[in-house]
Amino acid sequence: MPAVHRLECIDTDRRLSAGHARSQQRVDHLLNVAAQPFGEVGYTAATTNAIAARAGMSIGSLYQFFPNKEALMDALVERYLDELQLMVFVREEHLPITILVDGVIDRLVRFHESHAGFRALFLDANVEHRIHSVLVRFIETIIGDYFPVLDVELCKQTALVWLGISRGIMKLVEPPHHLSGPTIRAETKLALLGYLHALLVRAGVPLPADLAW
Repeated sequence: MPAVHRLECIDTDRRLSAGHARSQQRVDHLLNVAAQPFGEVGYTAATTNAIAARAGMSIGSLYQFFPNKEALMDALVERYLDELQLMVFVREEHLPITILVDGVIDRLVRFHESHAGFRALFLDANVEHRIHSVLVRFIETIIGDYFPVLDVELCKQTALVWLGISRGIMKLVEPPHHLSGPTIRAETKLALLGYLHALLVRAGVPLPADLAW
């Protein structure tokens, strides 16, 4: 390949790379901005026009990246799920189940408090998205690993109930209740472990030492 042509190819690659980086920056900016109205007024009430205005771009420019509000939500959910796997559902081997639950709930509540967009999507039962189904799978895997004698359906049922308990209690941080973060964490742990204790007793599964109250 002639040297001039090779340099032209390199220059083209650089321009394409720079353009991709700028596009990714705009996508990241839009997701950051979209999380704000989702957190303030909820997913249903938030509009793409309001998001575009807050992002400082026209609605047409927004639609170049996301064709509708649902696409924005899907991309935001994917980001949250990646962060949850890295920051919340961190598996530490050989921990007692009570210690594991303590750590997961502490991290989940902190994530819930610091990510307003996640909070809105997590608590909104009317919004269909992947957060709930993926969280159920995360929890189901943890329960199955700790208690392999439980059948698959019972593990899934326990995961669904755990998620329901967590969502129900975390809603109490919102008006008009305004429970504090430490209270939310303590009550969620108590409810989850109490349910797990009762379920294992009912299923005839020997209790681990830290659940043998």
